[in-house]
Amino acid sequence: MITSAWGLLLIAFLVTYAWRAMGAAIAGRMDVDMPLFDWFGCVTYALVGGLMVRAIFLAPTAMADVPLPDRLFAVVIGIGVFIARDRAVIPGVLAAVGTFAALAVWRAGGL
Repeated sequence: MITSAWGLLLIAFLVTYAWRAMGAAIAGRMDVDMPLFDWFGCVTYALVGGLMVRAIFLAPTAMADVPLPDRLFAVVIGIGVFIARDRAVIPGVLAAVGTFAALAVWRAGGL
């Protein structure tokens, strides 16, 4: 049995890349227009949306110290920038994170 950290790391590396190689070999033969792939996309979006809602309303980390109205305001700003910038994700995320950080610093009494 392998107990050294380097041996375990090597095994993890080999197993990970074996699965990736198999995925790459199979991916070229798949028809991505299948309804199953549409379902996977829908499930992915639902999971991301659910995690975002949970992080906003049931903040389990230090984000819980920031009042809910501030968190919601940051989300609204982020969505507004996202829509105003023709669905550009990066400006929307940066606006939301910047708003959230500014409100958190302001509530904490400044720098």
